[in-house]
Amino acid sequence: MVNMPITVFDIIFAVILTEAIVNLIFYGGILQPLREWIIRHIPLRVRGEHLLDCSICTSFWVGILCVILVKYTTGNIIMQVFLWGVVIHRLSNYLHLGYSLIRDQQLDIRVKRRKRNV
Repeated sequence: MVNMPITVFDIIFAVILTEAIVNLIFYGGILQPLREWIIRHIPLRVRGEHLLDCSICTSFWVGILCVILVKYTTGNIIMQVFLWGVVIHRLSNYLHLGYSLIRDQQLDIRVKRRKRNV
């Protein structure tokens, strides 16, 4: 195996991927039953708190996994499509949030304008 250096792009990609996966673990409805089952049945506790109850702990371990995935799955097209899908999902959420904020501000302006004219 060739030792390929991690590029700045790889780091940014891994950071977005990590954030997306942690967000899905904590807030994704489809993963909640799995997360709750792991918390009940697998003893990953530090100082009385389960590691999946702590978003900082979870992001650390997910980050390590993401670096491994980004660095060592470059030749696997199926894994790359999956990883890109997760990253694009998260980036699209940020884009959606930006559009929602702009839309809300526009609606607030319209409501204020309507109240002034009444």
